[in-house]
Amino acid sequence: MAGDAPTSPAIEFREGPAASPGPLPGIRWSDHSVELDLPGQGSIVVSGTGIIILGPDEDSRQQVHAQLGTWARGQWLRANGLTAVNGTCIAREGRSIVFTGAPRIGCSLLALVLLERGWQLASDGIVAWGDDCVPLTFGGSITADRIVVPGIDPARVSTAISGRDRVHIQAPAVGTGTITGSVFLGRRLALTGPRVARSDPSTANRELLNEHWAAACIPTLVPASRPTDTVLPQVPILSLVRPRSIDEAIVRSSAPPILAELIEPTLLELCS
Repeated sequence: MAGDAPTSPAIEFREGPAASPGPLPGIRWSDHSVELDLPGQGSIVVSGTGIIILGPDEDSRQQVHAQLGTWARGQWLRANGLTAVNGTCIAREGRSIVFTGAPRIGCSLLALVLLERGWQLASDGIVAWGDDCVPLTFGGSITADRIVVPGIDPARVSTAISGRDRVHIQAPAVGTGTITGSVFLGRRLALTGPRVARSDPSTANRELLNEHWAAACIPTLVPASRPTDTVLPQVPILSLVRPRSIDEAIVRSSAPPILAELIEPTLLELCS
């Protein structure tokens, strides 16, 4: 962990004005905080000491929390000296694997499949760690589209406040451990199925691995943030490229259960 940094922010809900409606959210800085609007609802303020959620009524404040809370947590973690990336983290045998990629690329769904196969969840949406490269555990659930939940115990599923037919799926088990590998998900136009390439740490690959982590890292926007050296784990990275195609058979070949079957042997090796 980075020094004596806390691991969970204090969150306060206050009455405040509704943010102006519009296609783009406003963002403002003060000496020690950053504030982001949710148009038509309210705003969220992040500083190194905590998070304040503003809105004219309870429903507005809950919408702000649901839609901007992950962003705010990421900023708070960075302000407190932790490395934080957008992604999902699973664990097994005291070792962790971090999944990163563009928004809605499928990190959560792939992790969900692996959770059903005995893996543990550290976090979803944001992965954060300190000097020890052991990710924090928080949340305990995966957020996904409702369409993916058939076959999952309904007692583990709750509707997300943010709507958009999203749900939270409680993980069967929670755990963490030292980061020993990472999976980067991407997409490309292709006439074939998914492709997997492995990059192991070496002098020749160090720049490539650092670029991978740098692309996933959450930028620090909170002024006067606690100084930190971003900790970039020197671990093997699997690049998993899913095809984008009009051929239904090719698309089915990159469904999360098939991808999990494809990469799990390597993930187990990395966690052994």
